[in-house]
Amino acid sequence: MTDSPMKFNVGLVPLMADLYRRLIPDLNGRIEAFVRTVIGELSDSSLKIVSGPVSCTQGEIRQSVEALEKENIDLLVVAHTSYCASGQIAPVLLETSFPILLWPAQPM
Repeated sequence: MTDSPMKFNVGLVPLMADLYRRLIPDLNGRIEAFVRTVIGELSDSSLKIVSGPVSCTQGEIRQSVEALEKENIDLLVVAHTSYCASGQIAPVLLETSFPILLWPAQPM
C-alpha cells in the first residue's frame, strides 16, 4: 500500500479597487490572466489553488471568501493585485476562521 501525498488546498482571493474596474475596463481581464498564470505555475500534486473571481466590493469579497470556505481550504491568500480599500476587506476577513496570508501581488 502506498501513501498518497497530502494535498494542501489554498483559496485565492484577487482584489482590486472598484474605481479601477470602472476607469480601466481591461484591467479585470489582465488580473484574471495573472491569476491563471499563478495557479498554473504553482499547482502540483501537493498544492491545489482554487481562486474566486476578481473582487472589488465588500459584498464581492464576502461571496468569494464564503465560496472558498466550502472548498475545504487550508489557507486563504488575499492577493492585492492593485489597491483595494481596507474598509472593503477587513470586515470580511475578521469573520473567517481560516489562516490568512496577505500577498502584495501587483503584476503591473
